[in-house]
Amino acid sequence: MAARRKQSRSALRALAQQVQARKDPVRLTGLRGGARSVAAAELIRAHADRPVLILGASAKRCDRLADDLRTVLGEDKASQRLRTFPRPDTLPYDRFSPQTFLTAQRMDVLHRWLSRTDGSEEGSAPVVVSDWTALALRVPAREAVRARQRGITVGEQVDRDVWIQTLVGDGYLRMPLVAEPGEIAVRGGIVDFYPPHGANPVRVEFFGDEVDSIREFDAASQRSLNKVSYAVASPARELLFTRDRVVECGDALRRLAQDVGTPAAECTELIDGLLRGHTPPGVEALAPLLHPAQESVLDYLPPDTLVLLDDPDPGRARLDEYHREAHDSYQAARESARMVCPPSDLLDSPERIDAELRRRHCVSLERLDVVDAEAKAEQISVETHSHDGLRRRLAATRTHDRALAPLADQLAEWVLDKWRCVIVVSVLSAAERLKDLLGQYGVEAGLATTPRACWHWSLPGRVEIRVATLSEGFAIPRQRLAVLTEEEVFGKRERRRTTRGWKEGAVLDGIAQLQPGDPVVHRDHGIGLYRGLDAVRAGRIDSELLCIEYAGGDKLFIPVDRLNLVQRYGAFEGLAPRVDRLGGESWQRSRRKVKKSLRNMAQELLSMHAARELAPGFAFSPRDVFFEEFEAAFEFEETPDQAGAIEDVLSDMQKPRPMDRIVCGDVGYGKTEVAIRAAFKAAMDGKQVAILTPTTILCEQHFETFQARFAGYPIQVEMLSRFRSPSESRAVLEGLADGTVDIVVATHRILHKTVQFRRLGLLVVDEEQRFGVGHKERIKRLRRTVDVLTLTATPIPRTLQMAFTGLRDLSVIDTPPADRLAIRTQVCLSSDSLVREAVLREVRRGGQVFFLHNRVATIASMAEMLERVVPEVSVLVAHGQMKERDLEDRMHAFVRGEADLLLCTTIIESGLDIPRANTILINRADALGLAQLYQLRGRVGRSPRRAYAYLLVPTAVGKLRNDAQRRLEAIQDLTDLGSGFRLANMDLEIRGAGDLLGSEQSGNLRAVGYETYMEMLEEIIEDLRGTIHEEVLDPEIQLPVVARMPEEYVSDVNQRLVIYKRLASARDGNEIARIRDEVLDRYGVMPAEGENLIQIIRLKVRARKLGISALRLHRGEFVLQVAESSQIDPQRLVQILTHAGSGMRVTPDHQIFGPAPGPEGGATALFDGAHELMKRLSPG
Repeated sequence: MAARRKQSRSALRALAQQVQARKDPVRLTGLRGGARSVAAAELIRAHADRPVLILGASAKRCDRLADDLRTVLGEDKASQRLRTFPRPDTLPYDRFSPQTFLTAQRMDVLHRWLSRTDGSEEGSAPVVVSDWTALALRVPAREAVRARQRGITVGEQVDRDVWIQTLVGDGYLRMPLVAEPGEIAVRGGIVDFYPPHGANPVRVEFFGDEVDSIREFDAASQRSLNKVSYAVASPARELLFTRDRVVECGDALRRLAQDVGTPAAECTELIDGLLRGHTPPGVEALAPLLHPAQESVLDYLPPDTLVLLDDPDPGRARLDEYHREAHDSYQAARESARMVCPPSDLLDSPERIDAELRRRHCVSLERLDVVDAEAKAEQISVETHSHDGLRRRLAATRTHDRALAPLADQLAEWVLDKWRCVIVVSVLSAAERLKDLLGQYGVEAGLATTPRACWHWSLPGRVEIRVATLSEGFAIPRQRLAVLTEEEVFGKRERRRTTRGWKEGAVLDGIAQLQPGDPVVHRDHGIGLYRGLDAVRAGRIDSELLCIEYAGGDKLFIPVDRLNLVQRYGAFEGLAPRVDRLGGESWQRSRRKVKKSLRNMAQELLSMHAARELAPGFAFSPRDVFFEEFEAAFEFEETPDQAGAIEDVLSDMQKPRPMDRIVCGDVGYGKTEVAIRAAFKAAMDGKQVAILTPTTILCEQHFETFQARFAGYPIQVEMLSRFRSPSESRAVLEGLADGTVDIVVATHRILHKTVQFRRLGLLVVDEEQRFGVGHKERIKRLRRTVDVLTLTATPIPRTLQMAFTGLRDLSVIDTPPADRLAIRTQVCLSSDSLVREAVLREVRRGGQVFFLHNRVATIASMAEMLERVVPEVSVLVAHGQMKERDLEDRMHAFVRGEADLLLCTTIIESGLDIPRANTILINRADALGLAQLYQLRGRVGRSPRRAYAYLLVPTAVGKLRNDAQRRLEAIQDLTDLGSGFRLANMDLEIRGAGDLLGSEQSGNLRAVGYETYMEMLEEIIEDLRGTIHEEVLDPEIQLPVVARMPEEYVSDVNQRLVIYKRLASARDGNEIARIRDEVLDRYGVMPAEGENLIQIIRLKVRARKLGISALRLHRGEFVLQVAESSQIDPQRLVQILTHAGSGMRVTPDHQIFGPAPGPEGGATALFDGAHELMKRLSPG
């Protein structure tokens, strides 16, 4: 059909009303940038309170689309209206099952659609965002799901045990504590379950077999919220089968096993497991047999559902590709003699899905304004614009004095023409800064933090800075609406995933994981058991106190502003500490004994580092224009962690003493860029840089990275390794000696005595756990004043301990790269069929495979096995005992894609970057250490594709040694991105601290706990260095105000603990301001109780500096208890006391009384009065 141009000034609103009356599919074209989301919002608005399904081209696009829709619809985070229907994170016929939380999300949406159709839904009609491939897998028939809706009512007679077993059969996982949808916990007569569709989990209390009460409760605090009379437990998984059904299909399963060649014993074991209710990984491939009543996802859609397609062509193409991959995986599974159903039974065809969407008169939202005369859809063109021109102008002025002048000029033009102008930024602190920046250009902007629908954004002739997320900006001339994003203002950056929680080292990590009953350490009272945060009412003031229980049942309640005195007890796994008696002597005795032992060990530690600490170093210059230009050339956005590590390194380099810093971060998280920045600074300041790598292959990869990054700069980068010819090596050595080589990337060959540097200034050591102490000491002897930067993904415990004590500084990069997916890890019994299927599955999707076999003596027989099992795959063998040139050729061939599989030893452990390799099989994984397993697994998953790690063991896991079982469980659990730093602590626990502490220090650590032990060691080291270690005063502030983070503001009890701990440990006003900014960014505008807590901490910091141990209010007066280490000038105090009208007095017990404001001024007047009183007492 011919295209028509809408002319209405409210183009999208009028258009949405018109689309409602459509009789055929409609194409809306010309929607640039975020205008597609705004058009979708208008269509949803016009569709009123009816269901909507929006299909995106990919999972990544759906994530952005869901965030954009939440913003433009004005939905807050607690809203249940906007849902996602994800594709399982496994492909059909994988040996893995989808993760439980994804299955629960899918079942949540199916339940909501079904309830809508049945007329039983409560609340708003769902707006569901999904991608095309999520529609491919067939799901249980609607009647089957209806039959599994388990309703339960107060007063009803229910066989509790049968009811629980029924829920487990419906996919609920039994857990000690319910935290996620699809979980169930049983504690006597109380049963907690979390239905996939529920906003909160449900607590059912039984009296015998009678339902006594039903309550919703908060998953974080586990506290009840409100009573309900009725609850529904909808199925938690898509695979719904019963014991009777398994018996019925037993013969069909045996025939299938016989047909594909599965051993009869394996088939019998599968059937027996299913009869017991077990669902082995990958059993979803048998769903059509186990539950033959299956339907399409689209069959669940209510009849009045509006279907929107976001740029449909890429989505359709991805669906076709998904089906091709499924057919290839099916063939691989059949060839591996696995029992699986054909794709025609498991999946809906792309043609059927497309036809069903057209039947529902779908609306396509398309970026390009393309006329398609053959399309059986009405096309309507909408005039929208992107901000590419403004983006280019801003990029051109980014390094100028008036960097935002193009933005200010454009905003002024729009304001003059009465446009509604909106700039969307992601965090409140950034919005405040942008508001100040625009003010300098004479542009007045308002701040908006409350979610509102896009049709209520800003006003004509006004600029609004809105705190929200939006992937792209846009302009709609007919509506006089211009929306910009911070990327368009400040430059395009590759988006990174943000991590949950704050990374404040082991102490805060420990506090964040505290559970009632865990041991904790109080600085003054010793080891007790954490019993939770309790709300206590004293007089008319509600307070939140941390409760610790000691021996004999004595309890200690600690105000949240004094949580700096409390730490989580950390020592060795499986050893429970002895709980101290409140007020007893055991804790002080333990501290004295440990302190004496630590002093001896610390003297030995310090002697190794004293020379380095005292030696004068080279102070590098601060940032300049050249360095900023070099930074700007980095193609990704620095994550906060990465930027912090860069700042740490540059700050160390600018000091006149040698740097000794460790940068710890998972593989591919940006450690190399930190080293590149440091190398650039050193080279531009006239110093040479040596990059030490553990392997020749990694050396070459780093060399290529550095060469590419320094292209166009007057910096000579060379490589020194055994891969280089003698003549090439001589040239490099001469260049190092005469100073013409600025940066050398090398293996340990650089440690040879013949290597001479003219002016070495920086040494970078990559993957330090691969080097022995002897190597590292020789490195340091090269130049006593050289700066050392160590990069590692898994620090060895000795290094980690030294870092914590300040002997070496530690920076952690814990934010994943863009598009990085967690690696699916499976412990498997080794078998030929598994190897064949895993290898072919990766190769058929265009990838490469690592097969790790860590015994050179038998690697040839392993190569023969692979040739027999997967003859169609080309295999290369690589191990450390090969000739270097041969090894180089083979590794290069694999990197270039000339082979499908690399059979190798742990030579691949250190830092190899081969993005196409996304499957690794590790033979005899039980024989490798946890750190090794973690490093090896990190060789895959370095691209946006899902990666798989198969840990092959020779026998059932339960028959392995206990420590091997624990290592395998740990590596399987560590699937969260950025878990390397936490692994180091776990590794420390598993190996019992080993050589680091020795038997005597191991006992000391158990006696006082890990954090306390390290604090004491740090104090002793400072003392031995001659640093005066003053006892830190911890003032007690007692004012009649409510000071806490309310539960409705920060609902997660552990996150409240983290905030309280950080605030209580804050040392100055700047640190308090930073924490407040972070809380604002994360939780929004702070309530009065939270601001009161901030003020209490400010008073505490001020009192500490002044030497005031306590501040309280007594009969209308402030009472200050003066500590022995007071900073109050006695002469100034006398002057104040003798001054008429001061209203102050001093008592013999060192208490200062001063006037306090009356209650009519509230908390603000009280805080101002306390600050004013201490200001008068402050020196100067």
